[in-house]
Amino acid sequence: MVFGYNCVKDGVEKGQIGLVLLASDLSEKSTERMTLFLDSKNVEYMTIEEEMIDISNCAGKYSGILGVKNREMALRLKEIKEDCSGRNSSYDKIQSI
Repeated sequence: MVFGYNCVKDGVEKGQIGLVLLASDLSEKSTERMTLFLDSKNVEYMTIEEEMIDISNCAGKYSGILGVKNREMALRLKEIKEDCSGRNSSYDKIQSI
């Protein structure tokens, strides 16, 4: 997992990132800049319910942009998102991993 715009961008350019997660409170400017870049590189991304402070509390780094390097984890997170579509929270599924 890599954190922050520059690290994620570098990882995408090197073909190391399978999925990008965007915090729910990421600024519009950062979201637009990152999503335009990811679209141009054909890399999937999703906005998660968690805010940057939640990510910081869990991962120890304050960031709103996370790059998932592990392909299996990226695939599993995509599956969880699809399974949780229409639900209020993805926590039940994520906690079962």
